Amino acid sequence: MLHRLFTRPNPPIDAAAWQHLRAHSPLLRTFLGDDATRLRERADAFLRAKGIDDAGGAVVGDHERQLIALLAAIPILGLDIGWYDGWHAVIVYPDDSSRARNSRTTPASSTRANAS
Repeated sequence: MLHRLFTRPNPPIDAAAWQHLRAHSPLLRTFLGDDATRLRERADAFLRAKGIDDAGGAVVGDHERQLIALLAAIPILGLDIGWYDGWHAVIVYPDDSSRARNSRTTPASSTRANAS
């Protein structure tokens, strides 16, 4: 309850957002008919019940929040949102992969080539 007081509400997935998300995600386009309807319903339930919070300087917009909810809905497509009762929020951190790549040591093969 306290968590919901300090987080901004997640936007529902309206028809325009649904079409945009499907148009830009090959995975989401694989869900058709009743499965697509259930997926959107589960994602909307996730957005109403759970927080999606940014941390560490990450900025999570409405599009990203909706996509996270849709991805979270896939494993519970044939179930209900109650399967996520123990979850309170998804916390999104910035991608540090560029920092990790830059901090790796130089491979031995390139070190030998440079030493020649």
